[in-house]
Amino acid sequence: MKISIQDNPLKPGHKRIVLHTGRRLSFDDFLEHASSSTTLTKTDCLAVLNCAAEWLAIASARGREADLGPLGRSRLGMKGKFNRVPQRLDDADCEMTMNWILPGSLKQSAAKAAAGIARQRIEPSDKTPAPIQACRILDNSKPGPHINTYAPGKPLRIYGDRLNYYLTADDEGVFVTDDQGLTRRIEKVVTVQPKQILCIMPDNVHGPLRLEVRRRTKTTASELLSGQLNEPLEEAQ
Repeated sequence: MKISIQDNPLKPGHKRIVLHTGRRLSFDDFLEHASSSTTLTKTDCLAVLNCAAEWLAIASARGREADLGPLGRSRLGMKGKFNRVPQRLDDADCEMTMNWILPGSLKQSAAKAAAGIARQRIEPSDKTPAPIQACRILDNSKPGPHINTYAPGKPLRIYGDRLNYYLTADDEGVFVTDDQGLTRRIEKVVTVQPKQILCIMPDNVHGPLRLEVRRRTKTTASELLSGQLNEPLEEAQ
């Protein structure tokens, strides 16, 4: 999956976020999901969808639009050029169209999901999505003697508890301090979760680093909390 920022043709001067999916889920995948996550069987799901498709076909043949409530509704249309009202329509004269309109609740859920993906995966100062860089094997994701190592410009995975912070707050996030006392905030963040943070180390850091996570909670909005690793991060050789 990839996200890119493009010019919005509907609003000149504005940008839009476009989600590019790498793989489409098939109808069989949907049936498998429905049967494994609900009490419905594959046969039940197939019967309901076949019934809906049959109802849609009957309504369309009668020139009617079908409204299936939470599943959406159809919209019929016709394209063609005529100088007068025709007595009879042939396939060569016009093109019949049918669009499926999603209900508002489903549109809202999809928009919220897309916004959540964008917040996690779009780096504000770089249009290249961070997950492309994070596809490399993470050296520090496996338990072992090298768990506290890092590589400049490479992904860093941090484990712990209550790690989530507000991405838009400049004084919250993951901070590293070098042996000269210079502290900087890691700007490229792929995902932030309560027990895990996946970020991209800056390209120009070297040597041992002290790592600190700073955050606020809703109950302590004015107090800045922090947690540090007991041992410094060592640059991988």
